[in-house]
Amino acid sequence: MRKIKPLRLVYLLSGVLSISSIGCGNDAFSGDVPPSVSGPALRVFSAPSVISAIPYRDPSWFFPTCINSNRARGLDVLVRVPLDTLYVPKDYGSLYLRYESGRWNPVHFFYGRGSFYPCTLRRDGSTVNILWNGVKEAEYADWVDRRVRATNVFHANCQGPDCGDPRPILPTQGSFLPELQSDEIGDISFVYMAPNTTEEVYTDISGNEWEGKQVGIQSSPRKLVVGNDEYLTYVSVSIEPRFISNVVFFHAREGPRGDWGRPEVLYQDEDKKTGGNFPTIAVDASGSVHVLFYRTDNDSGVWTLMHTQRKARGRWTEPDSLYSDRFIASMIPTLLADERGYLHAFWGHSTALSDGSPGTAAYYASWFDGAWAKPLPLFAEYDVSAPVLAALDDEDVLHLIFTAANQRSYHAIAR
Repeated sequence: MRKIKPLRLVYLLSGVLSISSIGCGNDAFSGDVPPSVSGPALRVFSAPSVISAIPYRDPSWFFPTCINSNRARGLDVLVRVPLDTLYVPKDYGSLYLRYESGRWNPVHFFYGRGSFYPCTLRRDGSTVNILWNGVKEAEYADWVDRRVRATNVFHANCQGPDCGDPRPILPTQGSFLPELQSDEIGDISFVYMAPNTTEEVYTDISGNEWEGKQVGIQSSPRKLVVGNDEYLTYVSVSIEPRFISNVVFFHAREGPRGDWGRPEVLYQDEDKKTGGNFPTIAVDASGSVHVLFYRTDNDSGVWTLMHTQRKARGRWTEPDSLYSDRFIASMIPTLLADERGYLHAFWGHSTALSDGSPGTAAYYASWFDGAWAKPLPLFAEYDVSAPVLAALDDEDVLHLIFTAANQRSYHAIAR
């Protein structure tokens, strides 16, 4: 029997919670960019190509659900596949695809119940760990009747092309799964909003023994491990008579034997007129920590993407606005740091297409040496209908995966 490295799971209880585009026209741009946003040139993406390895059929309910959460050779993608398309699908499987040397190849097919979304995936050498939300066989009827998104988090481990059977490991209510992280000794961890309790759980991947401890009550947690340092952003909720005001926090444990420091407030509106949402985090090549989050206005409904930076163990800058939109955010922002010192941000907003059907406008901006480039819409001519998935590989190449209104999934790269 092959020996597998220990898996550490950390999960948190949910709280209450006119520019030309890249490769397309300018009709998808609906928001506002502050005049101060004028920085480095953006990377240029190739023309999107259809991921032909996906076995499309009509009607189609296929779409990619997650992509590598870390820098790795090639690219790994999990694609949700309907098992019954006669009516609105209730049964799904998931196809694990790998992109390497310019080709997409199927690796494994996971049969299961539930949506396989959200999910998170991490590659370390030849080892791939995947988590997704799904439904245990014994609870399928209850899931269908009650229209519950999911009942459990499932875990699968792959060694090269050999993938073990997925196992349910935690209860869930269908909340999003932040990226898997790996520390210096190879322990895998993630932060998770549990439905009824808040625990820190340790087990090995084949493991039968579980132990836990309470770690807090937050929402929208996002964790990042860089070497021996661990960073966590989250939202705590302040409920007023008329408003719910979200406060954005940052928490860090730095050094090989470091303890978690006191949480720092990154954003709080004392007037309770705005709140913070969906923070995400990255560390650039110089060691500075960056956080993106949305500021939402309780009166106007405008969503504003904000950025703040902490230079190596120093003070945080005052949050600056990068982009504002009257349409609600459709995806948690993605923030990636490359080896050249650049940050790459991707985000999206729900909007309406010209024929009145729902759609998504996706955007991209890069940061370098203290300045942001002006955001540009991504692939508007494809009518992006699902959140854009973005990743950097081990050669510093940017990859984007998205699903268009024509039900096809596309791949584009930028070097």
